[in-house]
Amino acid sequence: MGMLSAVRKRLTDRHRTLSECRHCGTNLATTTTECTTCGSHEIAQYDFSQ
Repeated sequence: MGMLSAVRKRLTDRHRTLSECRHCGTNLATTTTECTTCGSHEIAQYDFSQ
């Protein structure tokens, strides 16, 4: 497998969900229920899968 193919595979295999604190905007792991920056429990999840 060539370098370009390896990079493409790595980028396309990622989850297409973004979790973000609604209070401060910090990007979080999808399993997080509390913001690690401000402590807010208001976590938005955006699904970008097609």
